[in-house]
Amino acid sequence: MAREEKRSRVRHRSGGCFGCLTRLLILLGIAAALFVGACLTGIIRNDADGRPVLSLNDAALPDFSAWSAMQTGKGGGFSLPGWAYNLDASGLTIKALRAGKGEALLVCSNGFTMLVNAGSGRYGAAIQMLLCRINRLDAVVATDSTDENLGGVPFAMSIGKPAYLFYQDTQTKSRSYEEMLASPGSAQTVVPRTGLAFNLGGARVTFIGPEQTHHKYDGDDSLSLRIDYGKTAVLITGGIGAEGERELMDSGANLAADALIFAPEGSRDPMSSAFAAAVSPKAVIATGDLSFQSKARLEQAGAHIYSTRQTGVITLVSDGETVSVEP
Repeated sequence: MAREEKRSRVRHRSGGCFGCLTRLLILLGIAAALFVGACLTGIIRNDADGRPVLSLNDAALPDFSAWSAMQTGKGGGFSLPGWAYNLDASGLTIKALRAGKGEALLVCSNGFTMLVNAGSGRYGAAIQMLLCRINRLDAVVATDSTDENLGGVPFAMSIGKPAYLFYQDTQTKSRSYEEMLASPGSAQTVVPRTGLAFNLGGARVTFIGPEQTHHKYDGDDSLSLRIDYGKTAVLITGGIGAEGERELMDSGANLAADALIFAPEGSRDPMSSAFAAAVSPKAVIATGDLSFQSKARLEQAGAHIYSTRQTGVITLVSDGETVSVEP
């Protein structure tokens, strides 16, 4: 009988600990819901220094409204980390996001927005998009068909509801690729031919490759695009390898650019010296691990190199005259 009572007391204590943990999780869930709700209602305004702060006096949504993450700031208020809010709607901003493996680029030009890939994480790119107070997309570009780059595209499209989805009809099709095409929403789907161009605010986006598909190396099937803004240009080449680089150089496309964004892990070979010289970028954003050979060749071409693996989110800004990078 005594042993039965002892076991009962043990069960009671265990149940009590489990109950406390359950209540704690419920409270954390309620707190998270209140936090998200506060951000969704837009009760965030800029302080005198231009930093978004929590405010209960004005519930009006800003132009780029959605919801944002807040961290404790000075003066007892709440402020966003720098990379999360410094979008300049009057210029061109490209953010290389951290969304698992692969590449995720958020492009904003004069208030118009585009997502190029979304990394391997299902929610990472969309969350960071919302952290930047962007809840709509004008276009999505899926440069290839891999889970590594497209894992977050379906969810980001469900949030941003883009008008256009540009994608590549490649020989291999991942689960994320199939999901993306199975539920495009209201987006018009387009397989862009080389030379297809469209305006994104004040920027001109042009698909410059590939000239053909079904390469021996799947990465060479990736879409490459050029973004011209004023007198500046940014080249995005994804994970193309040596053959893809040769195709671009032989195509006659204008490769000279102020900045180059590429995914070195997707490339089977290091970047060639000829391609680095053809682009001659002042800044390079690598969305993966950069080989020593590629780094040396890009530096020889005069580039300053940034890597999302080393610095996290990277922001490129152009005012039409110059390009600057903020790691």
